[in-house]
Amino acid sequence: MKKTLWAFILFTVLLQACHKADDKTAKSDHFELSPLLRKRLKLVTAGKEDVQGQLQLNGKVSAIEDKLVKISPLVDGVIQTLNANWVIT
Repeated sequence: MKKTLWAFILFTVLLQACHKADDKTAKSDHFELSPLLRKRLKLVTAGKEDVQGQLQLNGKVSAIEDKLVKISPLVDGVIQTLNANWVIT
C-alpha cells in the first residue's frame, strides 16, 4: 500500500512538472498607461520656453579610464591643434 501511494505521488509530481504553464501575460514591445495615469497626464507640444526653475545637484565628474586616450608627440614641442574624430557611446 505504501509503495502504491508513493508511486501515485511520484507520478502526480512528474505529470505536473511536465505540464507547460500558459503564459497569460502577453509580451509586447510597447508600453501602455494605466487609466488612472492617463487621466493625470497632461500632454503639451514641445517648444522654446524660458527656464522656469533650477535644479542644483552635487556630485563628481570624472573620465572613464577605459575610454580615455593618452596622446604623446614623437618630438618635443607644444601641440597647437589636434584633429580627431569623436565617437560618443
